[in-house]
Parts: sequence; C-alpha cells; structure tokens
Amino acid sequence: NQVHLHILNQVKLHILNQLKKKILNQDDMPIIYIYEIQIAKRAQGRGLGKYIMRIIEDIAAANSISTIMLTVFSRNMQARKFYGSIGYSKHKSSPEPDTGYIILSKPIIS
Repeated sequence: NQVHLHILNQVKLHILNQLKKKILNQDDMPIIYIYEIQIAKRAQGRGLGKYIMRIIEDIAAANSISTIMLTVFSRNMQARKFYGSIGYSKHKSSPEPDTGYIILSKPIIS
C-alpha cells in the first residue's frame, strides 16, 4: 500500500537524522548508542521494533560503525527478551545489577 510505504520511508529518514546525533566513540571506535526506543503497546508484536533495529544496523554497517549499544531497564523483561532475540547481549561496561539498568551491545559486521 502506497500510504504504508510513505510512512516507512519517513520512519527511515527520521531514524537516519536522529542517528547522526548518536554516533559516539568508545575505545577509539565509532559506535551508535540508542538512548531510547518506545513503541506503543498497541503497536507491539507487529515487527516494528525489528524493522527499526534492522534500519539502525544497516546504517551502522554502511558507515563502518562496529557496534550498537543501548540501555534497557533491568525489570523490562519484554525488552530484554526482544533484544536478546536479535543478537544483543550484556556489554562489559554494564553496571552492577542493583543500578536498575543493563547496557546491551551488538557487534555489526559490515
């Protein structure tokens, strides 16, 4: 459907514009750090999260960015399960468990 295609293209453009602000350096390597992704409850379970993450990973690969990192609340088991299912795991810089959050990362192969 043409309307859905237009919306998806707008989502890609918005993600690209936002990511330009999120490229950081860690250990002298460029990384993308995702500060926040929220998907409305009614839109969850429809593949939108995977679609957004795939766009981010494609952008990282195209720009020789080796790692994507993000923070997730420790108690958000749904998000932790989701990120684990698409290849994210606890990063070595993740703080102790009592902080309430976990840092996850995924290496990107370009």
